[in-house]
Amino acid sequence: MGGKNVAKKYRSTKAGNINTLLVESLDALGQVRYDADQTIKGKTLGLDLSVVLHKALGDITSALEFQIQPPVPVSKIDDVLNKMILLFKRCEVKLLACTEGKHHKYKGRVNEQRKKKQSGVQESVEKLVEQFKREPSSKLIDEIKKQMKYSVYVREDILAHAVDLLEENGIEVLSAPYEADFQLVYWELMGITEGTITLVE
Repeated sequence: MGGKNVAKKYRSTKAGNINTLLVESLDALGQVRYDADQTIKGKTLGLDLSVVLHKALGDITSALEFQIQPPVPVSKIDDVLNKMILLFKRCEVKLLACTEGKHHKYKGRVNEQRKKKQSGVQESVEKLVEQFKREPSSKLIDEIKKQMKYSVYVREDILAHAVDLLEENGIEVLSAPYEADFQLVYWELMGITEGTITLVE
């Protein structure tokens, strides 16, 4: 990719026939002037929505909202998606978003380990909250905030909210039969998309 406004936060790479637009951070999705780079104007790009949502939930505001159920933690998600939508519309880029489908059996062990870790962290957070109620301290607050972001995951209500937001803005969202990253590669190899956006951090 070219364009001096894009260079610091975005870089492109090519692996085989796959063109990847590497985004340095979640916030960069809503900060960089895409219209400064004419190489992506009018293109169709694939986006792994699940990754964006997972990263957004790791934000401390989202993590706090996640713990206060039943409200859906949408502050950071709405902020990131709305800015991204406006920027891509401005440079006439068509987004095709992909969500996770059934987890492939080859990633079964990894997914089980992830769920176990999330569950363990959530239990730890709940214990810390109870401890804080008995013995309030700034140290406990810091520890709770630190652990909260590791207990979040993309719940169905969170995904539904994000899908509604994208579809209301004319962005098609499709579910992969298995992992979203596999599907994004397939789309590009088949010529359905001309590039794939992924987050570096």
